[in-house]
Amino acid sequence: MCVLLASTPSLADDKAKAKQLYDEGLRHYQVAEYTQAIDAWKQAYLISKKPLLLFNIGQAYRLSGDCTQAMTFYDNYTEAEPNPKNQDELDQAVAACKSGKPTDTKPTDTKPTDTKPTDTKPAITTTTTTETKPVETKPVETKPAEPTPVAPPPPAPAEASSGHRGLGMIIGIGGVVLEGGAVFFALQSKGKADDVQKYVAMTHTFDDTAKGLQSDGERDNKLAWGLGIAGGAAIIAGAVLYITGGASEEHGVAIVPTRDGAQVGWSTTF
Repeated sequence: MCVLLASTPSLADDKAKAKQLYDEGLRHYQVAEYTQAIDAWKQAYLISKKPLLLFNIGQAYRLSGDCTQAMTFYDNYTEAEPNPKNQDELDQAVAACKSGKPTDTKPTDTKPTDTKPTDTKPAITTTTTTETKPVETKPVETKPAEPTPVAPPPPAPAEASSGHRGLGMIIGIGGVVLEGGAVFFALQSKGKADDVQKYVAMTHTFDDTAKGLQSDGERDNKLAWGLGIAGGAAIIAGAVLYITGGASEEHGVAIVPTRDGAQVGWSTTF
């Protein structure tokens, strides 16, 4: 009895609160304040669980221009009330949303017939999504611009005799550098020959290590000879160019490295 007596005032309070929220939402609805009407009716539905409030919320959404939400609440209302008494109104509202003119039909103010709370569970909200395909666009074919013809550069003027002498100096300096490389590899070859002798004296064998040192020494010796010959030829050619640069009209020097040294060719026309 104590539990029943305690629950009776609570049910009465809920009923009064739901009625108050419904009236508040209706006032906002009548002055086209649909957002406030929706908020008030949602709160009233959470208290009373009356299906007709779902229809009212759908109407407010429809008149505010949001048919997606309106259709959601119309569907929830249909699930909660399979045989609604205002079926004609519901059909007209759904048709208005589907036709793309949600505000063409005037909604009917429908009040819940009873705001007494019930044990009805809230309907499951469903949403309708529309699949949209992206618009296919074809790339615009663009042809590359034709290159503008460029005039060939003018021929270089003939070298002066001072240029011949400068070339001779460069070739001579290059020959000196090659001679320096020849000296370096000659010293390397001699050092490796000494290493072979020391290794054989210590081990009393001429194994692969000794053969490898000997092979490296022979290679360095060939490089020393090749660079020495090429360097000497370059020095000679540079000197000839420098001396004959003032009188010669045409000349040519070619240094071709070979496996055992280098070949030098030089020609001039007076």
